[in-house]
Amino acid sequence: MGRRSSAELWTELKGVVWDWGDTLMRDIPGNSGPMVSWPYVEAMPGAAQALRALSRLPVQCVASNATDSDGERVAEALERVGLRRRVTHFFTSGELGVRKPDPAFFRRVAREVGIPPRHLLSVGNDLRKDIVPAKAVGMVTVWVSRTGIVGQGQPAKEGAGAEAGSTEEAGEEDAADLIVPDLSHLARLVPVLSEAGKPPLRDTRTRG
Repeated sequence: MGRRSSAELWTELKGVVWDWGDTLMRDIPGNSGPMVSWPYVEAMPGAAQALRALSRLPVQCVASNATDSDGERVAEALERVGLRRRVTHFFTSGELGVRKPDPAFFRRVAREVGIPPRHLLSVGNDLRKDIVPAKAVGMVTVWVSRTGIVGQGQPAKEGAGAEAGSTEEAGEEDAADLIVPDLSHLARLVPVLSEAGKPPLRDTRTRG
């Protein structure tokens, strides 16, 4: 099968696989145990807007490596910040029997929701855990990178990973179909990406 066009990548999507910690909710240092039991919890900036923007896709799942929480507790934590109602499935590595960055984690999620990987969008903040293995199984990927982004609405710098001190990460950036600095930016891009003739989901970064 040939490489899909940018339009196909976006229009064929049927669901989203969201990372949890530091993607939808802040992983606050100094806390232990299930996040739902922490004294204070916080949604990441733009999380509500991004979930709303992508709500046209019927399947919205959170898939996490969390060891202190099962899917039910993840759901309860999301409820505390008003995000639970837009999520349809909740998965943790303990329940799936496999952890990121093993590509089998994403294959298992796809099997659980009954959607082929090529029709799923993976959104996460960790390039090596959320993006590279998701791309390896055929998912479309959005990397929420808080470094190496050139301003609002601009592509990432060429070699941004190297500037951050990791030449390995610079090469792995190719696994990201889209790189955004935060979820608010992703929410603003969704209507644009959904319109014919607008900038594509793939190849939004500069290349040599």
